[in-house]
Amino acid sequence: MNIQQVFDWFCQQIQCRTEMMTEDNVRYYWMSSMLAQDNDLNHYTLEAPYDAPLQNKELDLYYADAKEAFCFEIKFHRIHSTSAFPHTDAAGALFGDIMRLQHFPIKGTKMMHRMMLYVTDAEMDAYLNKQSDAFRAKLNTIYNLSIGNSCTLTFNNTPSDIRKTFLDNVCQSYPPVSLPLVTPDIRLLCRNDMTGLQCPSFKGQECHIRLYELKTDSKIINPDL
Repeated sequence: MNIQQVFDWFCQQIQCRTEMMTEDNVRYYWMSSMLAQDNDLNHYTLEAPYDAPLQNKELDLYYADAKEAFCFEIKFHRIHSTSAFPHTDAAGALFGDIMRLQHFPIKGTKMMHRMMLYVTDAEMDAYLNKQSDAFRAKLNTIYNLSIGNSCTLTFNNTPSDIRKTFLDNVCQSYPPVSLPLVTPDIRLLCRNDMTGLQCPSFKGQECHIRLYELKTDSKIINPDL
């Protein structure tokens, strides 16, 4: 599976979208882009279950052929109501997916790629680009990694370094953690920042897409599991 080609085709399809977009739509567009290379549905599993202690959680998409396997968590943040957008909660949900992804079980001897696909609009893009304190600067570090570069972040137990609502949302999809919260080592593989979209679901007619991969030599460093 050539992931760069998948990403490019996915971006082209998002650019052409004219109807409302939901997170399920994003997932289907991504799978459709993979199907363009491999249309054997036996290689795909939607909502694949995690093992204990995450047995009540599901991976958005699992793909495996004879050579390798890919597991994807997929997150789409957009304005969908007239109320204020919960930026910090959304950031916590994104990092909860990243933390959980490191625990998806390896199946067999295939090389495993653990990937995070993030899609958002002008609202979260503006939030993730602002570096008003240490916490926001760390979010910006991951969001604006250069392609091919990686980082791991440490969120310490200080008001400027972490938000309670952020941590609460991390733990909605991940077991309670002890501070400091340390992320796995994550690399930016692909990014696209598009403007002029016709889809009404993207604020500012903007779509910002990031595809990350947890480094294969990343150690599971959370002591609570």
